[in-house]
Amino acid sequence: MFANDEYKYYNFKFEEKDSSQVLTGNKLFLSKKDGKYGFVDSTRKSSSKS
Repeated sequence: MFANDEYKYYNFKFEEKDSSQVLTGNKLFLSKKDGKYGFVDSTRKSSSKS
């Protein structure tokens, strides 16, 4: 579901789930921080180098 400029995932009990719990085959996930988009891995570590 897309709401408030972001994707939200729910199970069949309408409990909100994190994208890493729903998309178990993915290794990278989209992340938005301070209005900027980037990618994080399944442990939520940023994949961009500082």
